[in-house]
Amino acid sequence: MITASPLRNKFSACAYVVFLLVFLSPLGLAQQGLDAQRVTTPAAAGTPLEAAVDSNEYVVGPGDELTIGLWGAVNQIIPVSITPEGTALIPSFGETRVGGLTLAQTKKEIRSVLSRRYSVTGASVTLTKIRQVIVRVSGGVVNPGVYAVPAYSSASEAINRAGGLVEGASRRNIEIIRQSGEKKPVDLLRFERTGEGAANPRILEGDRIVVPARSPAQRDILVAGQVSFGGLFESRSDDSLKTLLSVAGGLLPTADSGEVERVWTIAEGEVQRETVNLRELNPENLPIRPGERIFVRALLGLTPRGYVSVQGEVTAPGFYDIEEGKTTVSEIIGRAGGFTPRAILSAAYILRRGYFNPLFGFGDAVNPTLIEKMNPEDLDFYLEKSRWRAAVVACDFVGLFEKKDLSKDVVLYSGDEIHLPQTSGSVYVLGRVARPGLLSYEKGDRLEDYIRRAGGYSSKAGRGDVKILKSVSGGWIKGRSGSRVDAGDVVLVPRGKGRFWATLRDALAVTSNAAAIFFIVREATR
Repeated sequence: MITASPLRNKFSACAYVVFLLVFLSPLGLAQQGLDAQRVTTPAAAGTPLEAAVDSNEYVVGPGDELTIGLWGAVNQIIPVSITPEGTALIPSFGETRVGGLTLAQTKKEIRSVLSRRYSVTGASVTLTKIRQVIVRVSGGVVNPGVYAVPAYSSASEAINRAGGLVEGASRRNIEIIRQSGEKKPVDLLRFERTGEGAANPRILEGDRIVVPARSPAQRDILVAGQVSFGGLFESRSDDSLKTLLSVAGGLLPTADSGEVERVWTIAEGEVQRETVNLRELNPENLPIRPGERIFVRALLGLTPRGYVSVQGEVTAPGFYDIEEGKTTVSEIIGRAGGFTPRAILSAAYILRRGYFNPLFGFGDAVNPTLIEKMNPEDLDFYLEKSRWRAAVVACDFVGLFEKKDLSKDVVLYSGDEIHLPQTSGSVYVLGRVARPGLLSYEKGDRLEDYIRRAGGYSSKAGRGDVKILKSVSGGWIKGRSGSRVDAGDVVLVPRGKGRFWATLRDALAVTSNAAAIFFIVREATR
């Protein structure tokens, strides 16, 4: 009995602790969760700053901590806190109002106050702790809400705290709305390209940061030619030629600053052109219209440069400046930030528009006069090839990027389009089936499975003439029982064979838009 008593006491103590943990902790956790939903606050100590504090820019406010150093007849270190009323409490003296002053003005005010009371040869005032301010971030960010951030933070830091921008959000038309109603524009792209602080302002207490949706594509401004980072850029209402050239990385040494061409379309659809000589005009005073095209020409005698577009699953899709006949695919993909995890390299391709095909000219229209002289085999070849709107450049993306075989690299020319699709898991069945259309891709399903899911063959289907357009290679294969079908493939079930011209008529009916099949395949693989 004597030995059991301490055990009972220990057991009771343990039970009490367990009770506190089990029944009281959830209340604390619930309250913490509620607080976290209200305001997200970073660690108070050791918060990294984007740059050293500029005393002429930083505005002192409640929560800041200063340290006063007195040197001379009195040697003393005095910690000072800024009260919620915006005053500095100085021991043995009292308070002095500094809220709303810049740090430089605050230092001057405190030194002036100290000089009236102390006989010192020197006094230093140092900002030793930065307060937290509350900002609201709304619109196109991952986690809209209210956040506590260091007072010297920029708009981009607050946006990053909210999870960053979502797809389709504007990068150039963001706004900070002050408590006074003043609006400060934020141009993140300009800040990233030029480092101009005015494009990424500092935030104050009570600011609201509004991230709108990106402006329509037809309002984008193209800057191409002899610039560092040519491409399509979102427009702003206050854009000037100087702004756009700086966003595009500035002129290259090979640029002819006297031959900058501007192209735009007026309301009636008429195209207007103007050549600007930057040596004579100030580009800052030349406003840019939404949808305008700017071309910076090369100095005479230099190798011509152009631009290519990169579309789909890369980190930074858009237009890129190239040196024709020298810039390669691997270089452009590197400048575009590489592939996203969703990219399907086996389905990637390059289009070269404007290429003259000796078989079909520049267009893709079916020529009735020409096909009348063709036999069935030639006709099949012609209809298959006519689906391409532009020449497809042979490029083995898998060999080049996954196997690192540099012999697979391809030289680019102006106007080339690099497409990096992603698979959507769809198969397109069209022609003589009961329910033609898109079907979801099922791994392991064969040709007959997709025909069955499309309602089966119609009464006039040519079952022995089924073809499969492969999304990876872009080529047709004959469809047989057990044929493999991959995501993005197109299954074509033609009408059964009859008279030649009946077959031709139906083939033309099915393939009248055959040039679009290629793009249907590519869309299905996005």
